[in-house]
Amino acid sequence: MPPYEEDLTRQEKLREQLIGLGERSLRKNYYPLLQQSIQDLKRFRALLDESYDLIFLLQLPGGTIVDINESACRKLGYDREKILFSSYDIYMARIAKNIFLDYAQKPPGYRQTSLAEFRKCDGAIFPVEVNFSLVSFEDHRYVVVVARDITERLHAEEELRQAHLMLEQRVKERTEALLQLSESLKAEIAERKKAEDQLRFLSLHDFATGLYNRAYFAEEIKRLEAGRHYPVSLIMCDLDGLKLINDALGHEAGDQLIVEAANVLRSAVREGDVVARVGGDEFAILIAHTAPRDVTQVIERIKALIKQHNKADQALPLSISLGYATSIGKDKRIDELYCEADNNMYKNKLANRRFSDRIIKTALKNIYKLKDFAREGHLDRLRDICLALADQAHLSDESIKRLILLAEYHDIGKLIISDHILMKPGPLNAEERALVKAHCETGQRIALAVPELVLVADLILKHHEAWDGSGYPLGLKEFEIPLECRIVAVADAFEAMTGVRPYRNPISVEEALAELKKSAGRQFDPILVEHMFNIMRH
Repeated sequence: MPPYEEDLTRQEKLREQLIGLGERSLRKNYYPLLQQSIQDLKRFRALLDESYDLIFLLQLPGGTIVDINESACRKLGYDREKILFSSYDIYMARIAKNIFLDYAQKPPGYRQTSLAEFRKCDGAIFPVEVNFSLVSFEDHRYVVVVARDITERLHAEEELRQAHLMLEQRVKERTEALLQLSESLKAEIAERKKAEDQLRFLSLHDFATGLYNRAYFAEEIKRLEAGRHYPVSLIMCDLDGLKLINDALGHEAGDQLIVEAANVLRSAVREGDVVARVGGDEFAILIAHTAPRDVTQVIERIKALIKQHNKADQALPLSISLGYATSIGKDKRIDELYCEADNNMYKNKLANRRFSDRIIKTALKNIYKLKDFAREGHLDRLRDICLALADQAHLSDESIKRLILLAEYHDIGKLIISDHILMKPGPLNAEERALVKAHCETGQRIALAVPELVLVADLILKHHEAWDGSGYPLGLKEFEIPLECRIVAVADAFEAMTGVRPYRNPISVEEALAELKKSAGRQFDPILVEHMFNIMRH
């Protein structure tokens, strides 16, 4: 072998030995460190892949996915190869398009946390909390995205929020309930106090008028008699004609008259004077520390107020009989004062009886004439027909006088019946019929209370009897029925059929006569019906 080849061979062997020595040296000195680094990388990678969080590495400025952990792949449902190097749009369901362009302008180390929504490969969307961190590596800028599924957290927060709302609602409801209970208790206490005050008031006052009652009046008499309140005066007052008003117009009208009388008496006295209702139509006024001349001024004020009331309300006039007495000292007891004032009141009642009867009866007549059955000339036409029948039946002058009164006041008992019933166009029910039938007895009571009508009180009672006994209230028949009543029955029926009524149209004379003929021998006296035909033929 030539010498230069031997040199080359030796050099190669030497190089190989040197390389071998280098490899051995590297293996000896650096390989363990390299292996340790590789193991560390593997552990770190395993840690990243098994992390609950979704971790991405996005390259700026475009936001291309350059790395992703296995948790993100499993959660999103993509293969790693499918998602690597794709745009962030593949999983971002809701985020601004220029977010990564904005990151490109931020300094290294910039961090931001926000809420977003990720989209799985099947299109399902779930909420996430995202931490963005800006890093630089080998002249490249990246965004590390660490996202955590917050679906359960949001559900828990929502449940907590709902529970909080429910708790607030319960607290609000309980608070309102407590407030209502408090208000209810306050209202109950106020109502109880009001009821107690009302009971106290009612125990001392008359319910209808608001004046003091008889019990309070008796206690006040005892108080005045035991104290030093002389002189003491007592005025006794009696409401005239109350029974007649009750009978003619009903107790409602009578109660109204009592209230009007109470108002007059209350207005006529001083504030400290005691006005009491001591009976149905009786009142008493106690006045202390007042001379007799001052009591007469009170009586004059009462009379002036009565006159003023009657001028304003002529339909329901007031008439009050008055009597008074005064005790200067204890020489005259209060009960003696009471008797004296009461006797003086009855003297006044007897003296003014004719006047009080006249104004009350005039008012009753006026009210009666204002009723539907007494309007539109009805009474005038009825009287003319009755007089024509009386002429046919040859009635005496005395009977004609009774007939005229009966024709005018036969329905006076209807004063207590409401216009709703009297003008009802359809048939009456059983209760309404009973009210209407009762007007005969009511009319009789009214007539007996009015001297000029006493003459026809019995006729008013019987004016609805029928020829065949089917009438009311006594069931009389034929000639048991007074002739005046039989005449009024025929005349009233004829006038009612031919006269104008607001609730129906009249019929012709011929039709009315035909109706009378149908009822002749049943409701009406057949002879008087023939007389009616004779009258209408002439």
